[in-house]
Amino acid sequence: DNTDSKPTEALFRKAASWVHEADGFIITTGAGMSVDSGLPDYRGKEGLWKAYPPLEHLGLSLHNISNPEQYDLNPNLVWGFHGHRMGLYQNGTPHAGYTTLQNWGKNDMNNNFFAVTSNVDGHFLMSGWSETQLLEVHGSFYYLQCTKPGSCPAGEKIWKLTKNELDTFNIDLPNCSMADPLPKCPECGKLARVNALLFYDRKWVSSRTDAQQDNFDAWLDRNNEQGKKIVVIEIGA
Repeated sequence: DNTDSKPTEALFRKAASWVHEADGFIITTGAGMSVDSGLPDYRGKEGLWKAYPPLEHLGLSLHNISNPEQYDLNPNLVWGFHGHRMGLYQNGTPHAGYTTLQNWGKNDMNNNFFAVTSNVDGHFLMSGWSETQLLEVHGSFYYLQCTKPGSCPAGEKIWKLTKNELDTFNIDLPNCSMADPLPKCPECGKLARVNALLFYDRKWVSSRTDAQQDNFDAWLDRNNEQGKKIVVIEIGA
């Protein structure tokens, strides 16, 4: 029955007209954007437990393991989980879609574009996107911070995880555990953690994302002042 397809086709045509008439665009992405790069999205407990069987034995969901209190309760376990994910992200290859979107923005939108993502894999930057055109709302696994920023002499310091440091991680994947020594804060010597927003997280140092947010707000203000038409395209929520 073609009746059901007509509204869908009309909507596609309407969306295409918005894109055609736009002076710039915002790409918003979630976990689905990373799947085509071969990265897991951990949808539901079953997806997580398939990738990390020890977490099933412990009855830990993604909300449980990606929780800042795990750095106190089970530091080797949470670093096994996060450390392995860091390796997947840094050793992975961003799919061609990242470059396609960037080229579209540069060539057809006069470089007037922005990406807003909840992903922490850093693949926008790996594929050549400028950090001045990127808002990583949950931070990034490419950066570390102290687990005790309130008492650390360095305060809310953030530092980048290097490839050489990542290569020293000794992870027992079958047990989802990282062997000592675990990453430490270079200022106070306490345990380090990923600089990403975890579940129930009150200790995330958000200064890097705050700076990206400022860039995004300024970009929006410029486009509003100039009367630019901006289209928002959601990919892989």
